[in-house]
Amino acid sequence: MHAAPLLRPRRYNAGKTFLGLGVALVLIVLYWANLLSSQQLQRQELQAQTRLRITQVAHVLANQTETLFSIIDYATDNFAKAYGANNQEAVQRLLASLTEPPFKQAVAQLAIADAQGKIIYSSLTPQKPSASAVFITDRQHFAVHAQGQVQGLYVGQPVLGRVSQQWTIQLSRALHKPDGSFAGVLVVSIPTSYLSSQFHNILGQPNDVVSLRRASDGSFLARSANPELVLGKQQQVEADKFIAAQPAMGSADLVSSIDHIQRIYAWHTTARFDLRVIAGVDRQAVMAPLEANIHKNQVLSGLATVLALLGMLLLAYFSVQRQRSERALNLAHKQLTALVERFPAGVVLESPNHPQTAHHQPYLGAIAGPAQHGAALPPGPGRPDTREPSPRAAAHQPPGRIPGRPGSDPGRWPCAGSGAVFAAGQPAARGAPVPGA
Repeated sequence: MHAAPLLRPRRYNAGKTFLGLGVALVLIVLYWANLLSSQQLQRQELQAQTRLRITQVAHVLANQTETLFSIIDYATDNFAKAYGANNQEAVQRLLASLTEPPFKQAVAQLAIADAQGKIIYSSLTPQKPSASAVFITDRQHFAVHAQGQVQGLYVGQPVLGRVSQQWTIQLSRALHKPDGSFAGVLVVSIPTSYLSSQFHNILGQPNDVVSLRRASDGSFLARSANPELVLGKQQQVEADKFIAAQPAMGSADLVSSIDHIQRIYAWHTTARFDLRVIAGVDRQAVMAPLEANIHKNQVLSGLATVLALLGMLLLAYFSVQRQRSERALNLAHKQLTALVERFPAGVVLESPNHPQTAHHQPYLGAIAGPAQHGAALPPGPGRPDTREPSPRAAAHQPPGRIPGRPGSDPGRWPCAGSGAVFAAGQPAARGAPVPGA
């Protein structure tokens, strides 16, 4: 029989498992914080790049518009000088040049009004006068010159032409007689559709918009999208409060009061002609690809996090189960220890799974003699006693004892829940036999 001392069950430290779970949770929180922070940085970087791009677009369009108006300013100034010098040849040549490239597409009409505001020339009917007299006395672009309020080229508000019957921007310059007295006004009409088409070709998205406005009062001169909503109307429009704070140039994110679309706006002002170009891109269209990618990453990260949490919960569950098992083993160890201490003569624990192994106290070895390798274990369950009792042992055999039958031996009993069988000896002072001796 192989003898071994009673070993104390190893205690499982569940605290390390829960500490590891806590560390894993902290790492998950840090991962999500870093993920959300990096995604927010991506949004900010994309918005910054879009602001830079739209600012550059507004600057370029402002320069192009200023160039166009500068060419018209130069041509009308030469015309006014020739008209004041009564140089009819130069007047006719300049009138013809204003209806040829590069002015042909940009200029809808050339008109000359006399000092009373009556149209005396129109490029729409150059050979014959209009059947009915047309006066522009009530037009602002005539009144400012008649009253001497403006020197040089004046950029008026868009009007619906009484002759051309289309929305046009009125660029006007005063004409004077050789003696310097007021002789009338030269009017160059630029169709708003021309500028709107030029602006529309710059930005590709349907909800992107470019508008040209007068910086002094904010009135629209042209708009690339839905110009009919703003031309000739006084209303609160996008970017007003931001433009007031930064009149020369700037950018802002805001919702248009015209079509209620959130855009990223940028504007640039040309001080020479009191013009402001405002460009805006649809913020949703700009951010949509990035937001789709962010959503995809968040979904995948969320699934990975859920799987990790499920794994952690399973680990915690198995840890709790193992801790319960360790508690049960510790309780059994305490019970066995108490049993051994109660019977100092000796206790033999037989395991049904390992029939060649027994645990005993030194006293049992002293009484039963040294254990021999291969020696038979005391009778137990499934192993009947085939030995012939000695005469002395037979004489002391208690009544009703059946050797080798479990339950008939008052000195042997099963251990609850383990399948092991205990053999307990009585104190040597009483002379009780030790089973298996």
